[in-house]
Amino acid sequence: MPETFTGFSEVREVGEGAKLLHELERSGDFVFHGSDKPDIPELVPFQGTTWVDDVKQNDGPPAVATTPYADMAIFHALVRDDSHSFGQANDGTLQMSATQLALDSVKGRTAYVYVFPKSAFVPRHGNDHDFEWRSEVNQKPAQVVPVNDRDLPKSINILPPE
Repeated sequence: MPETFTGFSEVREVGEGAKLLHELERSGDFVFHGSDKPDIPELVPFQGTTWVDDVKQNDGPPAVATTPYADMAIFHALVRDDSHSFGQANDGTLQMSATQLALDSVKGRTAYVYVFPKSAFVPRHGNDHDFEWRSEVNQKPAQVVPVNDRDLPKSINILPPE
């Protein structure tokens, strides 16, 4: 059983960013995009890639990628260093993993979650529970929420060092 990140050793409340984003998530009306950049006036479609049989391939048409899950966007915004990954298991559960070094580098960092109306996006695989929703046209955020280490989700699997 892999070790799970349970938060930094100091006793801390969930941050204000996570509280707001979780409230927006519960409404069911929004999707989220995590970034380390504070000032993106409009997100433009980007060509995503995937690996199939050790060959890098385009992953659908260029799109703005978002998620209906606030924790996934917070993780993506904050965890940028060393080895990390995120996705959705076949049973629909969200999975986030990072090395301890990647998690330690989050301390003191501020990142940003861009909030968009869900109605402007479609689920990648046609299922409303998909962790990725896409738009093939430019999108202006309805709101930008700063996040920091207090907002980091607790259920992150610890990867071994590289």
